[in-house]
Amino acid sequence: ACAGGAGVYCGGRAGADLMQVFLSAGYARRIGTNLSLGIAPTLAVERFKADGLAAFAPFSLDPAHLSGKGNDWAAGVGIRVGAELAVMRQVRIGAAYQSKFKMSRLKKYSGLIEGNGRFDVPSTWTLGIAVDVAPTITAMFDYRRINYSDTGAISNSPTIPAPLGSPGGPGFGWKNVNVLEMGVEAKTGTRWTWRAGAAFNNDPLRSSAVTLNILSPAVPQQHYTAGASYIGGGNDGLDFALTYAPKRKLTGIEITPLGPNPAHRITVQMRQFEATVGWTRRF
Repeated sequence: ACAGGAGVYCGGRAGADLMQVFLSAGYARRIGTNLSLGIAPTLAVERFKADGLAAFAPFSLDPAHLSGKGNDWAAGVGIRVGAELAVMRQVRIGAAYQSKFKMSRLKKYSGLIEGNGRFDVPSTWTLGIAVDVAPTITAMFDYRRINYSDTGAISNSPTIPAPLGSPGGPGFGWKNVNVLEMGVEAKTGTRWTWRAGAAFNNDPLRSSAVTLNILSPAVPQQHYTAGASYIGGGNDGLDFALTYAPKRKLTGIEITPLGPNPAHRITVQMRQFEATVGWTRRF
């Protein structure tokens, strides 16, 4: 028998861990005096594991590869392209696009993730403007679109009447996300560049999808970031940044493989902290 409780579906506490790493080799070229173009073929590697989902075994295409299988790995390739145009001496506009990354299958979780374990990376595109408000200070405004609908494992409704893991089967029910971003960059001397910014997005989750999203309660709608870059001697540089997203909650009716349970409401919540460190070598 399964003993329930907050965040427990059987076999221990329910949870999932997804890590993604992107490795890019970029090439950029200036055309004339006002236009710059760049392209970066990119390798993506992801690691995934899920635990505590044994109660869903009767509703899985492959119950032996549903939960508690440890870390599994997948890889895929995509491309990033971008352009920047100086429309005035102090004003630049830019655009960037990242293709969908079709990943190899997470075979250990082929009974959980839609498409027999295929967790693709969705495409994104960005439009932005940068204005030099002073010789050493630049203000930036961006609009970013994340197309979660590219990836069935993320966007498909969790109420689809099909087994978990099947092609076209249940997913996490995320909507496409629109993000408004603003930031400021200030240079001090020849080596340091300081940055701060904020981003605001619509909610990717529907209240009807909170049950499965106990595994990934991505409900924050505000992100605040600060960081800096340091250019050392030669061709090396260091970057670091901190990001904070305030806690936010979302409540909805529990929906199990047996149907909705109006008597039981589930609340998911998340607060985020992120630290980034990077090293750059220019050739």
